[in-house]
Amino acid sequence: MKLHYDIKLPLILCLLLTMGTTGCLKDKEFDDGSIQSTHGSGVKVISLGINVATSDNYSALAINNSSTDTIIQAVPVELGGPVSAPQDIHVTLEQVDSLVDNLNAANDASGNGPTDLTVPTAFSIVDPVVVIPKGSRVGFLQLKFVPSDLIGVNNAIGFVVKSVAESGYTISGNLGK
Repeated sequence: MKLHYDIKLPLILCLLLTMGTTGCLKDKEFDDGSIQSTHGSGVKVISLGINVATSDNYSALAINNSSTDTIIQAVPVELGGPVSAPQDIHVTLEQVDSLVDNLNAANDASGNGPTDLTVPTAFSIVDPVVVIPKGSRVGFLQLKFVPSDLIGVNNAIGFVVKSVAESGYTISGNLGK
């Protein structure tokens, strides 16, 4: 009878010790939102989707030559995270020419890419407000130009996400330009 009692007591103590040390783990930084962990599926980050396929912060487009006005979907604007837009999201982009100068300088320093990129003047932005439609995750900034007016020059246009009309969305810190 004593042997049966000697086996049960250590087993029960071991189980209690295991439950007591692993039963309730707390992560104060996560609970406070002070670290980059996502709290559920509520990620609402707006970014430029230029580097979806690569880590580059630019995109190269080849356009067929034409002497007529052409409208292209040039700059993708994305809603990050796993969930589609619950409503139309209005994102305002702003043209920033200094980004082209910065790219030229970076290409010159690294030896990769052209260093003679210029900002074209023969184009127009159809609407600086890009709409990410409800149920989607991507909207596009459209540019209008005559392709034959841009032949022979390496052109580049820099954009940043200036604002989001709807509340509750965050502009990406590293993919917002």
